[in-house]
Amino acid sequence: VRYDLYPLSDLLTPIFFTGNEKWSLGAARAKLREAIDQHMENAPPFSDVNIGPKVYRAEFQSLSCNHKGDESSNEISMFGKIYAMWHSDSGVQDILLFDEPNGKSMTCGRGSAALPINKKALIVLSPNTPESKKPGFGNFTVGSNDLHEDDNSIDDLDDKLEFTPIVNQRMHTPLAQLGNGKATEFYFEGVNGAPSLFLTVRFHELK
Repeated sequence: VRYDLYPLSDLLTPIFFTGNEKWSLGAARAKLREAIDQHMENAPPFSDVNIGPKVYRAEFQSLSCNHKGDESSNEISMFGKIYAMWHSDSGVQDILLFDEPNGKSMTCGRGSAALPINKKALIVLSPNTPESKKPGFGNFTVGSNDLHEDDNSIDDLDDKLEFTPIVNQRMHTPLAQLGNGKATEFYFEGVNGAPSLFLTVRFHELK
């Protein structure tokens, strides 16, 4: 489809003027063009008023252990909770991804089988909503609660794990940087020789 576009001021034609008024056509066009330009300069940015909501699908895929830490075996037992959190049109929301108060056995090491999570969430971000004006809107993060690896040795305490942002991540990462369909890993670093975990999430921008 081809469009033959002209400035709005050119819509003023001689048919709108009669008699001696025809001489003022050029001046009228100039005045209208000036008024339109002034209106556009004072208007909100285009992106703030015309772009609809962004919809993301977060696929929480798996949890893997990259090394056994200070344990003698590749088999470890993980306790605690891992969650994801984001700020969307519905406010601050979260989803529980790992909840093992009694411990969960995992195999560590490169090539070891990952622990499947298989959870999904839809995240909607709309401009010019009450939530969009609040700090942190559109951000995503992960966290944990009492996440630790059980150590059975007498002289070694249980080792804690904490979320640590890695390359191109922040503690609160904008979803616009994640919604490219590629797998993103969130790193929980082991403290005092504990194993480290990787949470794999894939984000898709649907709209």
